[in-house]
Amino acid sequence: MGFSRRHITSEEYQFKTLLDTYNTQLFSRITSRIKDRENAKDVLQDVLVHLWNHRSEMKSDRWESIVFNTCHQKIAEFFRKNRNVLHNDHDFGDLSDDLWDDSDSADYKEQLLTVLDTSIAIITPPIRQTIFKMNKLQGFSQHKIALQLKLTRRIVQHHLDHAMQFLRDLHKND
Repeated sequence: MGFSRRHITSEEYQFKTLLDTYNTQLFSRITSRIKDRENAKDVLQDVLVHLWNHRSEMKSDRWESIVFNTCHQKIAEFFRKNRNVLHNDHDFGDLSDDLWDDSDSADYKEQLLTVLDTSIAIITPPIRQTIFKMNKLQGFSQHKIALQLKLTRRIVQHHLDHAMQFLRDLHKND
């Protein structure tokens, strides 16, 4: 037995409509970055709670922007929290390099690479992420990137600067 629409306020109805519209897209975006389904559900819930708490401030002409920006913020927040857990798994103060066996070191390096890969995956807009990967991971020069993507070198530089600043801000407490 469900409630009829007359028992739902206009604000609640608008929020439900927003959920119906974006819920699948949000979950898809979150699971593309967070592989563990339970963690992805937790992040989705954080996004929805944040949107609910700030529903009165949302303008209907900016819903999509607000929804996806909130999603990106909550994903980044999840990885910041997880990064701290990763660092707390090893007590670096009591260990010297020669005490680490190769498997622990390899596991830790793999965890760091996963965090880095995930951090790069949340760089927005997508063109900025592409430019960053081409320059920093594939070794393309800014000039070659500009030619390949049909952009000016200045725009490529702008995107690289913003991507680097985003990553610095994301990892500033490391």
